[in-house]
Amino acid sequence: MRNSFGFFLLTFWLSACGRVLELPPAEHRDAGSEPASCTTHDECLAASAEADPEICVDGRCTPLLLPPQCPLVLPQSDGLWRQSLQAGGPEPFIFGAFTDVRKGTADLSGVFAYDYDLALAEVVHTLGGVPAAGGDVRPVLGVVCSNSFDTPDALDRAVDHLVNELKVPGILATLEVDDLERAFDLTSEAQVFYLNLRDADPSLVARASDGLMWHMLAGWDSLLPSYQALVDRTLRHLASKGVLASDEPARVALVRTYDSPETNTLGTALLEHLVVNGAPFESNPTGLAATVLLVDVPSFGTGTHDYNSFIDALRRFEPHVVIFATAGEFVDILEGLEARNPQPAPFYLLSPNQLDTADGGLIHAFAPDLYQRVAGVNFSAAVDASAYDAFQARFDAAYPNLATHAQHTENQYDGPWYLLYAAAAARGSWPLRGPDLDVAMRQLLSGDKYSVGPDDLPRAMGELKRTGASIALYGTMGPPNFDPATGARSDPGTVWCVDAGGTLQADVLRLDDNGKLSGTFPCFDFDD
Repeated sequence: MRNSFGFFLLTFWLSACGRVLELPPAEHRDAGSEPASCTTHDECLAASAEADPEICVDGRCTPLLLPPQCPLVLPQSDGLWRQSLQAGGPEPFIFGAFTDVRKGTADLSGVFAYDYDLALAEVVHTLGGVPAAGGDVRPVLGVVCSNSFDTPDALDRAVDHLVNELKVPGILATLEVDDLERAFDLTSEAQVFYLNLRDADPSLVARASDGLMWHMLAGWDSLLPSYQALVDRTLRHLASKGVLASDEPARVALVRTYDSPETNTLGTALLEHLVVNGAPFESNPTGLAATVLLVDVPSFGTGTHDYNSFIDALRRFEPHVVIFATAGEFVDILEGLEARNPQPAPFYLLSPNQLDTADGGLIHAFAPDLYQRVAGVNFSAAVDASAYDAFQARFDAAYPNLATHAQHTENQYDGPWYLLYAAAAARGSWPLRGPDLDVAMRQLLSGDKYSVGPDDLPRAMGELKRTGASIALYGTMGPPNFDPATGARSDPGTVWCVDAGGTLQADVLRLDDNGKLSGTFPCFDFDD
């Protein structure tokens, strides 16, 4: 998947901290004509093509976009990005983003990019941007790059464009773990701030990031308490239905995608810490007297789609419960196992990765009553859903062709808000740097409560104008329960299910103070 391209050089060296990747200075890579000198963004925009806009960076007209890797600038709504650059006043706050976009086109594509667009448009429409020193307002723009790369050099070039050429101080990242680590290493000297919009993978949390990497979701291992409570409740449920005899040890299978970092992390955490039959999963009997079975499968990314040998192994094991720590691979495995009419009919416990697939009616497509043997764990939504409901209504109104498609994307909408509020809290520092954003993020964790979105924006930004002020910025996901020591959120997870009509019911059960699941389970008889 990875190779190199001609004009981009990487310098590798080993230090006590491990390998570090360094981006060469931009001025040493320019092979074309000398860029025009400038004093304003407007003059560069006027002299450049509509499809290839340039802005003024360090006194030189510089391409804003980098097709095909970085094809999009936000906010696209109403052409606000261009209006902001032409407005004059203080320098705009420009940040980078990696997410799912259509390469080589400046059009909005991918639901996450629409989430970002809505957040930026709401800030610009409400205040014109984020507060700057002296009572001015600083315009805001996001340059969006694809998070899919054919080669490592394509990622390197995108990072180089954002950091060396546009001088962004912060990046929103929806990247695979290894790509995020690579990008972070490339920008270590520049001290760029990363807000990871995915889960806090242990390898990311363990890095010595000096506060330059925060995470919108908790780590997969943080979901273990909910998994444990759900497994315990499932086994009691199966016993009450006569599927599991009172003196019979439960047979539990764990299916893990071993070559995917996030699913392997979840699977390994379950393997090492999930208690089954009174003992850790990996301490249960295997072999002829097996009560547990670990099934390690390759991901779709390897090109492998034949899972028959794994399905046969599950059928022979005759599991009471099958736990999937996989992504889309579960579809082939579950379908194949169900087609073999397994006895006893297993109860399936799914992960956050299966949430959208289950919501698409797939569970009912396998068998009409299969939904009565399915439940899953997800990262928690807010207990108070008012901010989320208001966001969803605004999203559906702004992008009617995508109505309801932004469901369960709270972390993607909240991310830009936290970054923009951090830029506002650090308004006295310019040009902004990554450490400024880290310090400012800590000013969003406690104080008077304000919610993301346009309604609270003027009052919250007004509060942050006070020297040293801090607020509690609640997102559509709920309170800002970040650990400032690691940048990760704390989240034990919630339980979801699919009802008789094929509709996903999210966050139906939550852990109480005693570690038990509480709430109303609406999908089938699953009383504790």
